[in-house]
Amino acid sequence: MTIPCAMVRITPEQAAAAACAEHPDLITRISWLIVPKLRRETRLLQLSLFYCKYYIVWGTVSGPQGKCVRCTAAMNSALNLVRKVVGTPETSDQDIDSGQIVQDQYTIGQAEEKIREFMVRSSYKMLRGLGRVSVECVETAYRPYYMCLCEKNGKIYRRVVDATLGERDYLLEYQYKHLKFLSAPTE
Repeated sequence: MTIPCAMVRITPEQAAAAACAEHPDLITRISWLIVPKLRRETRLLQLSLFYCKYYIVWGTVSGPQGKCVRCTAAMNSALNLVRKVVGTPETSDQDIDSGQIVQDQYTIGQAEEKIREFMVRSSYKMLRGLGRVSVECVETAYRPYYMCLCEKNGKIYRRVVDATLGERDYLLEYQYKHLKFLSAPTE
């Protein structure tokens, strides 16, 4: 399946390092100094790449006094989460296995409506009132993520790392068990 994808900018090794990184608190660090056997390393068991579809909307919000604000926002089609976007994502058409693509939960019409509401709310202070949204462009792009299955102290858990930024995505990590793929993911 050929889809417009954002660029994968980190290697699987960098994703594994981000997933296994520990940020212990002070008490944990002190306990490691006193009893070194307590410190256990996080092991990576499995690493796989998957893609989430984003609806990106460029538009202008015009306020009651004639002021206008340009906005760009994106919504993850699987999570119902709208975020502001700075700039345009760099995409290229790639052939991806359908087992790596997360199934849509929202249509482009539903997403556009939610993004319109978000744009009106986010520009409320600048316009000093509710505005009207005029959509200039709607685009779809797929963003890559690494799903890392990790193990520490006998506990197995998932970590999701954004493959373009190299940072963990905590919300997607929490919601991963609810995601449905177009076909069964190939391991």
